[in-house]
Amino acid sequence: MGQERAAKQTIRNIWLEEIKRFNDSYTDDDVPLYLTLSGAEARDIKLLVDHKLIELTENGSIASGSAKRVVAIERSRLAVLSLQRLFPGLKIVEQEFANLLVGNSLLRYPTGAHEKLCCARIVNLDFQDSLTVTEDNGNINFPTLIWIQKLAQIHASSKPGQEWCLCLTLNSSITWTQSIATGIQQFLQDNFKRSAEFEASCRQHFGDTLHQSINSDQPFDAQALSLEDKQRLLMVFVPKKIASLVYLQNWQVKTSRNLRYGGARNEAPMVTWVFSFVWDPRASLAPDVVYKDCLDLIFSATGYVSDTGEIDVSWTQ
Repeated sequence: MGQERAAKQTIRNIWLEEIKRFNDSYTDDDVPLYLTLSGAEARDIKLLVDHKLIELTENGSIASGSAKRVVAIERSRLAVLSLQRLFPGLKIVEQEFANLLVGNSLLRYPTGAHEKLCCARIVNLDFQDSLTVTEDNGNINFPTLIWIQKLAQIHASSKPGQEWCLCLTLNSSITWTQSIATGIQQFLQDNFKRSAEFEASCRQHFGDTLHQSINSDQPFDAQALSLEDKQRLLMVFVPKKIASLVYLQNWQVKTSRNLRYGGARNEAPMVTWVFSFVWDPRASLAPDVVYKDCLDLIFSATGYVSDTGEIDVSWTQ
């Protein structure tokens, strides 16, 4: 395995702590503990082995007692062969993650074994790509966030009341058209009007210049932003949008990590989150209360992971 940058090691250790937390109460062999886009080197799975969360046999294969605990999703045949060589016996689903969810439509969902995979207690979507956007007759859609909405619905239908965790990582590059940027600008402005507390937190997080450009009557040029401001924008927009998509499913989304890293020395600028989906029946009677709680939690764990792997939680970093 090649050398991994220190910031990513810190992120993987954060994932490990979440997996340990859920491992303490995991007793359901019906669904995996951990579903991951591990990549060919499977560094996150190796961490589970090192910390005895997955057992190996003497010949290095995944032990039968751990075979259902972790599942890897991998689209590349070469990466699948690498995983099979590293961890014989590892359950691998060889396909696109979108295909596992039966595409982007909210009218079609996985069934049977694939539905159970989607009910994993922890789902780790460690993407290398940026947040994709589509436009259809004036409607702006984010396929990645639709997948998360579908995961949340599957959990709500199959495992109602059971907390689950999403780890999400995205490249923070932005290539939005002007119409998409304007739509996102309006989305944030609408929420500024709904919650003075949310706007105040955004102002502190964005800084005056970025906040003013978003909260302006002039078109918002997202592509012209600095790398850091693009990261800061996604740190607010992504958890905000996820909350808006799932709170009526009775999920309160608790943002326990909201971090940016990379962008220097030709390293890709990234943003990563840890979301806890906690069942909240208040949504059936007081959905706006649940939604506001989700918004308040967006800024509770923001920070920057330095090139040396240290987490700085100051707003100005």
